Amino acid sequence: MKKYCAAAMVLVLAAALMTGCGKSSSDEQVKAPEFEVSKINVNLKLDAEREEQEVLSYSDSKKLIFRIGGEHADEFVVGTSADRFVIYDIADESVDKEYVMDKDVYGRVAVPYKDGLLYSCYWVDQSNQYLYHWQVIYQEGDKKTVIDQGEEEMNSQKSMIVEDDVIYYTYEDWSDGYHCGVRKVEDGKTVTVAEYDDIDKIGLMKVADGICYIWIWNDKSVKYFATDGNKILWEQKFDVNDGHIRYDVNDEYLLCWQNGSEENLTAINLKNGEAIDRDIQLKDPWMTTIGDYFLIEDENKNQYYAIIEGDQITVEKLELPEEQQYKLPLSNSFSAGKNSTILMAGDYWEDKREYYLLKLS
Repeated sequence: MKKYCAAAMVLVLAAALMTGCGKSSSDEQVKAPEFEVSKINVNLKLDAEREEQEVLSYSDSKKLIFRIGGEHADEFVVGTSADRFVIYDIADESVDKEYVMDKDVYGRVAVPYKDGLLYSCYWVDQSNQYLYHWQVIYQEGDKKTVIDQGEEEMNSQKSMIVEDDVIYYTYEDWSDGYHCGVRKVEDGKTVTVAEYDDIDKIGLMKVADGICYIWIWNDKSVKYFATDGNKILWEQKFDVNDGHIRYDVNDEYLLCWQNGSEENLTAINLKNGEAIDRDIQLKDPWMTTIGDYFLIEDENKNQYYAIIEGDQITVEKLELPEEQQYKLPLSNSFSAGKNSTILMAGDYWEDKREYYLLKLS
């Protein structure tokens, strides 16, 4: 068996205080995170004639799931719509399984489920009022079972999260009047967790112990909340100028940034919904989590880490060793467990991409 790490190094990311942005609550410097960075060799054998590209849809410490698609003649097929899903074994550096979509059907996102794959897909029906017909399908071998389906007027990407063998996903449906929300697949059946008919967008951030952490956006405001499917446990609402938000979630906190009247970071305690604010000037930041740390990269490629302790958010700059020949981007990241994350170097529209496993030492 091959080792999945072609190269490995330990990066000690020293903390340099971010001027005007963060400070410790005591005289002691907050300990900077230390990482092991390993390059993952990905060999997918893409079809160059069709200009195929891969997009990472799911990751954990053992496997990656890519959606792979090429150019399409239909103008209504937008984005990287998958002709197939590929499960890639990290240790063996090889394709383990492949799931090919039916003709004129395109995949969106996929996650492992039971002995197969659960994925969302769509096809275009130009004769229908709502062009896009979507389905959630469970496939085991060649057998496909439709779990859920609906119609929508815009081709919007859905999110899926696996938690204790239960799949949670967002949806939008216009087939019987507009509604959107979050559903879960349990024992092959769907259950609605939350549903709305008067909001613009919905996103699923995290699921833990059966509690869903959700954001909804409507009319220049965003609301974050937690629900167990029966009642709202807590909620926080913020004004937003343009619906532009950034966030990530670890085991204890939601850290979010809203492009509102005052740019700041807000940490929300997942247990009780209590919020901590931190005034800070960040331009269009991206976030990812690893352990108790939040890693942040702004539009100028400046990188920071944040940690929440007590009633304070501390933000400090990441200083990389001079011998490091590359700087890993934080804008394209996928969780691989609490103390690990997958980082993608290279733009989604570039031909060559590289993948790295960032592991907390």
